[in-house]
Amino acid sequence: MLDLPRKRERVPLLDDRVSTSPCFVCATNFIKEHRPHKNTSILRVSTVSIKHRDNLCYERTTKRGLGKFPFRLNMLLMDSCTCTTSIIHSFFLSRELVFDRKDVVIACADLIGATIWILFWQWMASKDWIERTISRKIVHMTCTPLFVLTWPLFTDLSGSRWVACIVPLLMGFRLWIAGKGWSGDTISKIVSRKGSTEEALKGPLYYVIVTFLVTLFLWKDSPLGIVALMQLCLGDGFAEVIGRRWGKSLTWPFCRDKSVIGTFAFSIAGFLASYFALVYFKSVGTKFLGAGELSIFSLLVVTLTCSAVELVNFLDDNFSVPFMAVLIGSLLLRNN
Repeated sequence: MLDLPRKRERVPLLDDRVSTSPCFVCATNFIKEHRPHKNTSILRVSTVSIKHRDNLCYERTTKRGLGKFPFRLNMLLMDSCTCTTSIIHSFFLSRELVFDRKDVVIACADLIGATIWILFWQWMASKDWIERTISRKIVHMTCTPLFVLTWPLFTDLSGSRWVACIVPLLMGFRLWIAGKGWSGDTISKIVSRKGSTEEALKGPLYYVIVTFLVTLFLWKDSPLGIVALMQLCLGDGFAEVIGRRWGKSLTWPFCRDKSVIGTFAFSIAGFLASYFALVYFKSVGTKFLGAGELSIFSLLVVTLTCSAVELVNFLDDNFSVPFMAVLIGSLLLRNN
């Protein structure tokens, strides 16, 4: 529990129902405070926006800030009532999903671009101008990163992430239909290792599911989702390409199907891809809402952890790698 300072502010009564009904709070402004004795900086919430379920809005600014939010918060709104509010992301709380025509246009462009990109590499492989395994990994390593790079083009409205989620959702539905053999779609030939339709329901479908979940829950509000997808797509992708071609002579003793060179390739590619992706988002003016930024050291720790998890076959890489990136990244962000 976290309470605001005891000093109460006299505010106009907005509606009697506010005192008996839940309302939602969302941080809208932050203050960066430097701690010289620890040589660190923290973000404190200075302004919160409280929204009643009947769209009554109230904004409160505090001089000392609210500190770090726990899961629940007791906030004193008026002298006569205390309102309990849940700290949940605003897109889950709002019944209104507002998006712009621009969001729809970008999502449609992403869908068309992804389809053309996949068909291009499928055509290249059919002409024997490139190995099918290489074309598959190119699709694996580029489709989602290219999609992520379009996130800053979407608006900051509450429904923009839902519109963006249509892209991996439809691609996943397309894979599922092709994997079931219910259509003549040849997408399974380009995304699966052996070209079988059943294989499209495993790794490729998991890959799209993870992209959907990261887009929905993390979006461009946090660097964790960006890093997780870069580790999955480019880190894991380069590990397989480099490891299969040059790493067969030196494998790990506890995991004979994984090479040492492949692990190093994962670490280098995952780190560089994550770093430059974050630089790109920062350069276009994207601000991560209250999440802070991952330092170079933290990013290196995340990358090394993901490359180590990739060696353990307890779970499909498409799930274990991004999960570990989000888990370790969130711990490092909390300790910044």
